[in-house]
Amino acid sequence: MLAQLYTRKYKDISALILMATVTLDSEYLEPDRKRPWFTKVLKTAFKLIPWKLAGSILTKKVNTYYEGETEEEMAYGASFFKMIADDSRSKDKMIHSFRMVGELIHEPLMKTSDFECVRGRILLLQPEHDIFSKNDQKTIEELLPDPEVHYIRGSHHGPWVLQDEYISKISSFLGGL
Repeated sequence: MLAQLYTRKYKDISALILMATVTLDSEYLEPDRKRPWFTKVLKTAFKLIPWKLAGSILTKKVNTYYEGETEEEMAYGASFFKMIADDSRSKDKMIHSFRMVGELIHEPLMKTSDFECVRGRILLLQPEHDIFSKNDQKTIEELLPDPEVHYIRGSHHGPWVLQDEYISKISSFLGGL
């Protein structure tokens, strides 16, 4: 979403690669719009709860999202999130993330015209099974002017880096610019 905001504001980019993302009006952010206080509650809770406990809870939750990944990809994802949970500096980053989501819900919604500067030079990679709904995936596809869209096997952002298809789609896109 930060790349989308950057594109809307500066318009000085030559291409855009978006992976496993949604728009500002997504169903995923709807609970935050309906209950803006909830983000503040989460931020406060994370400040008060020991990070080892909070990190452990988040890691367990994230590990329930896997669908279609190989054993190697799931192991990578689990080790990645465990590394984050074991790092006490992650607590401040998580609180910062909650604050950012709280701020995003007040941004004006994106329009197709926000992306005209990269028309035909947008790569959108979506997981086949994501935490974001199919409706949210369709909404961003319709928002972007002439995107190149690919659905990648799996359900998670982290393990994608192990997939040749992910790397080849990005390499091919960049080579075609």
